[in-house]
Amino acid sequence: MITKEEVEKIVARHKFEKSALLAILQDIQQEVNYLPQDALIQVSRSLDIPLSQVYSVATFYKAFSLRPRGKHQIRYCIGSACQVKGTNKILSKLEEQLSLEEGSRGNGENFSIEKVRCLGCCGVGPTISIDDDLYGNISSDKFKEILKKYKVSQVVKGEITGITDFGAFIKFGEGLEGLIHISELDWAIVADPSEIVKVGDKLRAKIIDISDDKVSLSLKALKKDPWQGIENKYKKGEIISGKVTKFNPFGAFVQITPKIQGLCHISEFGNQARMEERLKIGKKYDFQILSIDPEEHRMTLKLVEK
Repeated sequence: MITKEEVEKIVARHKFEKSALLAILQDIQQEVNYLPQDALIQVSRSLDIPLSQVYSVATFYKAFSLRPRGKHQIRYCIGSACQVKGTNKILSKLEEQLSLEEGSRGNGENFSIEKVRCLGCCGVGPTISIDDDLYGNISSDKFKEILKKYKVSQVVKGEITGITDFGAFIKFGEGLEGLIHISELDWAIVADPSEIVKVGDKLRAKIIDISDDKVSLSLKALKKDPWQGIENKYKKGEIISGKVTKFNPFGAFVQITPKIQGLCHISEFGNQARMEERLKIGKKYDFQILSIDPEEHRMTLKLVEK
């Protein structure tokens, strides 16, 4: 289960941007493999958007699940042709190997299983599908080998095939395609994905999530984390200069370096109107560091009065 505090940290990593709703939900599902109701309610409150809007995104995309499930979806055929060829025996072995049963999760909650009427490959039964891949003539030994292939954190080589406002699509492997969300392109805040990648670029990316037929990848996961060692460069109580980049209901974001931003919480001002009176976007001010959390990529600041 994910706590409200953990959801809040995920939202904070995305700078409380309403436009980052899709990425926030992806991060939550990556943590617990589904979207708990309490987490969706907390996202609604943190982003100050209607709960109905959160649910509309959560239910629109097939990759999201509102009930617990494994990272990979195994579907086995119960059609007549597969039944004759021993699908029930394969299913028993499958359940034994993964310590699960139909509709449940197992093997460290990495897999979940469900039955389907037909996978359209009767001639090569028994058949199963794992996520978007189909396998025929399945035996228990063959199944063991197939499972070894599916791992989050795998690094793949691919080519950028499309760019949108929310990220870039990358083609890799044998005709597979995944999404690199705008928040996963770089450690710096990216306004336009085309500033980082172009269609036709060949590059390496890290798989960070596989849900149903959706693959999420990251470029920044392969880049040096600018927050590593930051506690050696900046100290609690230190006065630093930073540029205000944006406001939101939680405070003002302050750019310390091109890839490091801190938050000056709204409680330092009393309300948003006062905050916007005392700070102007694009201007530099002196701030005192109140706390640094490298793991959560978080720095809290206080405006230094002159």
